Amino acid sequence: MNILAYIIINNMTFYKVIRKVRLLPYVYGVEHIDVLKNHCIIDIETTGLCGNRDIIICYGLLDIEKERVVIYFLEEPRKHNEFRKFLRTLTLSLIRRKRVWAYNKIFEEIFLNVDGLMELLCYRDLYQIKGRAKMDYVYSHVMFELAKMFKDNKEFMDILKWIFEECKKDKTPNCSIPDVYIYEWVFNNNDVGKMKIIEHNYADLLKEYIILYYMAYKTFNILEEIFKEERYVLGEFVKRVEKIFM
Repeated sequence: MNILAYIIINNMTFYKVIRKVRLLPYVYGVEHIDVLKNHCIIDIETTGLCGNRDIIICYGLLDIEKERVVIYFLEEPRKHNEFRKFLRTLTLSLIRRKRVWAYNKIFEEIFLNVDGLMELLCYRDLYQIKGRAKMDYVYSHVMFELAKMFKDNKEFMDILKWIFEECKKDKTPNCSIPDVYIYEWVFNNNDVGKMKIIEHNYADLLKEYIILYYMAYKTFNILEEIFKEERYVLGEFVKRVEKIFM
């Protein structure tokens, strides 16, 4: 269900979408039941790749603790500087309170002018995900791995299927987002174009959540083996890895 609203920040109006989402149950063990509770994921859509020239047109936030997605959309392109300042303030506030993840953190950090994001992309090889770093490839690999591991867990599989179906609703390639914004929204003020961008951002957030969940699951499986076999040797390593999530 969507909750649609216009929010006013310092006399500026921005379009906001709120969606409740279904998140996967924790299966690492009782001691790690809330391991991702204090984590969130952000994702931005822009008109290009240059932080000095291009602008942010959409910003999504998946808050794991609240089990919801909030998406902000820039309806008035002339207000892009104000929009960016608002999003920077929001992101800095999140970083102070939570672990904030992005798929390719350098991209978000440049556009938002922030530091301190956690990166999903850099963990690709750690978990034996071979091939391209493109998010759709990593997401597909992780989705398949999770489906294999938990195929007998009905609750888990129902939610995994729901996330898969939600992601499939996005029909807009990432490379088409600038054209959709310029032609369908700026030139023609078409709500369909606006919703294409919002749906794409929403799907990206869900895909990144699946990758983060898999990372956390694999990490604590690795830690479990370390504790069993070589705890006295690798104690410092355990502390460092655990610091990522706890």
